[in-house]
Amino acid sequence: IRRFETATGTLLPFAPNFGNLASEFALCPDPSRPLLARIRGPVVELFNWQTAEVLNTLHHSLMLYLIAWHDQRIAVVDDLGNVVIWRLPSRRPVTLREHIRDIRELQFVPGTPLLLVVTKDGLTSCWDTDSGDAVLSSSSIVTEQISRDGTQLLIGTPTEWGVTRFLAPVGRRQYHFPDGEHSVIRQVTFDSEARLMAVVKQGGVHLLDLRSVNPPAFIPFFGAVACAFAPNTNLLVVQGRMSIQWFALTQSNAGVIASWQREHRWDRDVWLLPGMSSGARSEW
Repeated sequence: IRRFETATGTLLPFAPNFGNLASEFALCPDPSRPLLARIRGPVVELFNWQTAEVLNTLHHSLMLYLIAWHDQRIAVVDDLGNVVIWRLPSRRPVTLREHIRDIRELQFVPGTPLLLVVTKDGLTSCWDTDSGDAVLSSSSIVTEQISRDGTQLLIGTPTEWGVTRFLAPVGRRQYHFPDGEHSVIRQVTFDSEARLMAVVKQGGVHLLDLRSVNPPAFIPFFGAVACAFAPNTNLLVVQGRMSIQWFALTQSNAGVIASWQREHRWDRDVWLLPGMSSGARSEW
């Protein structure tokens, strides 16, 4: 391995005698940290190339080849074709899938937890390394390179090549909204900024700020049917079987706070209007 200063072409000092293939190295994605991940048999060494010392090791039971490093994830391939992901700093390995055909390339999609896996016969698979699920696969393209911002994908076949727009999902999260025995979710809706998510259940409405780590807020409203975020306001309108209620939403360090504002009631069950089945919801 040689290091060069790109402006002048000057050769810079580097750790000698690594003896590995280029595909068995990965630089730390943070340019301020002088770290390098290198494969040594069944071990991945985290190496400081300024001080020429090994800082940490990641161990596997099989011989390794191919490595990719993005954000807090290091991906490798072992001799059986397993794709193994280490999440740093926990260093707990996760196997995406066993016995994938001969792999020739690993590449993370910038800004996402997605990993592209390309086999020698041209099969390209895209994996969500957070969930361990295969997002897509294709046997007709060979991935060549992803743009630095993660939005363009250069693809090629034996006879042609091209650039396509790459709209990558940003991962998955799973939420639980328990409120006693009323487990059926009746509606999920988002505000105009896609920041607040409202989940309607029979016991009331759960409010979750998707940009916060705070737990969901809960609006008790037994018999809730549906809700809507009122445009250009901070109001959430909740429809029940016998009334409609308005709540003002405010943000705080503890999460979303819902303050009751007003109510409109009527003398019949609007959820069971003539001609509607018992499971139907009225439209907003």
